[in-house]
Amino acid sequence: MFGRRALACWNQLWFAPASPYPLAAFRILLGLYLSVYVGLHAPHASALFSNAGVHVPYLVPDYAPPPPVALALFGLFWLLCVALLLGAACSWTIPLLIAVYLYHYFLALGVKHSSFERLILIYLLALAPSHSDAVWSLSAWWRAHRGRERPAVLQFAGRVARFQTIALYAGAGLWKLINPDWTSGALLYYTLQGLWATPLAFAIVRLGFAETAWRLASWSVIGGELLLGALLTLRRTRLIGIALGTFFHIINSVILAIPEFLVCLAPYPLFLPERSLERLATRLQELSRRGRTDQAT
Repeated sequence: MFGRRALACWNQLWFAPASPYPLAAFRILLGLYLSVYVGLHAPHASALFSNAGVHVPYLVPDYAPPPPVALALFGLFWLLCVALLLGAACSWTIPLLIAVYLYHYFLALGVKHSSFERLILIYLLALAPSHSDAVWSLSAWWRAHRGRERPAVLQFAGRVARFQTIALYAGAGLWKLINPDWTSGALLYYTLQGLWATPLAFAIVRLGFAETAWRLASWSVIGGELLLGALLTLRRTRLIGIALGTFFHIINSVILAIPEFLVCLAPYPLFLPERSLERLATRLQELSRRGRTDQAT
């Protein structure tokens, strides 16, 4: 009896039906981010991913191919990112995107050992089995044109992505909290004049703030990250968490040259009430029908 109840609770947690719209919005934002992120590497693709460049592969032997092959594989990489954005046959394009992403990750991308690149992989793995192209996609248009039913969307991907997002902020805040260099303000001070510093960061340092100011600024970052995790956990405060998180990542991208952490914004639609996105979908459908009617007349 207990085992059946536990199994029922487990299935309800991970495999209960879910609205397809938050997941589709997540897919679109992640696809948009990846299309831009990968596209920005295009001018340097040969140097980064072929045997004509100078690089050190991450955890694997040097398997870089000749430039023509490297450019073809990189082109495929970018096209698969666009396929994710447009929702084109995601049941097989996402697994292929994961394979091509890992290829480039171990060849060059992972050398930086940055958490945002591991986040991308986690997000793709969550999306792979989840029918994220059920709506707002080329696949949805094709199914509607053929008269086929929309596939069911389950809670699995949304819960995985939400948990990862909350754990990201809570973990980052806790790590800073137990790090003496962060609580003293020293690490923030040196970061704003280090490798990732922007001209704005250097300008802030040149203002000559006292140690107390740097300590307060560090504690505000620590408190903000811990607060973000808490706000996104509770349903009633998620909208505040989304607003705070968006502000945090935009400011972080301006002060530090690490815009890659904007990928953290991709799962934010999963924290919105499902009904709000469903109402948006209904509104978009009405506008589309009205546009077609106007064209016909």
